[in-house]
Amino acid sequence: MLDKSVRTPKLDLHYQQYLRDENSTRFINSVSNFYCTATLEKLALQSQRMTRRAATLALGFLSDIRSNEVLGRCLRDRDRAVRMLADHGIRQIWFRDGDDNERAAIRKISRLNQRHHYAQAANLSEKLLTKNSQLSELWNQRAIALYSLSEYEEAIECCQETVFLNRFHFLTVVGMANAYLQLENVPAALESFRLAVDINPDLEIIRMQISQLEKSCEE
Repeated sequence: MLDKSVRTPKLDLHYQQYLRDENSTRFINSVSNFYCTATLEKLALQSQRMTRRAATLALGFLSDIRSNEVLGRCLRDRDRAVRMLADHGIRQIWFRDGDDNERAAIRKISRLNQRHHYAQAANLSEKLLTKNSQLSELWNQRAIALYSLSEYEEAIECCQETVFLNRFHFLTVVGMANAYLQLENVPAALESFRLAVDINPDLEIIRMQISQLEKSCEE
């Protein structure tokens, strides 16, 4: 006789449907109709594996920088799928900080960096930081621009500001490590690379770099 008290959570059903049709719009609409962000955050950390996956995916779609702490913790989840979803989701919410104008500006600076317009990105980020210095991704984008302009010490300072505001920003920690390497400060680079892996254990390429640096130091 079936136990009618055991039911598949509605969130899991929405997630299973998403896995079948990969329709993100349907998934977002379905989840947002039944779950608030606070509930999704709780489910991402405490529920069964399938529910944690669904909640982590939903947070990446629906939430903003306020879910950074939860998704950051999910980077170390025992389930690899949860970790992968958290890795993707947290990168998205880093750009959802500040008001609408500030978010648009951060995306603009990111596009400038992607198109190698580093001087423009550095100048615009500097201007915006005088108005709001609490936007971690704005500091990170400025760090990218300065690093690409070979301003390594200034880039490190921006990375440090990013980490101060967002302790889970593993990408800026990797960038800081690379800047230290450019300055031939291998011990500091190793320390930063190790911190990045501590935040996000699935950074396999960084693990390889750590191993190579450790070997070179021994030699």
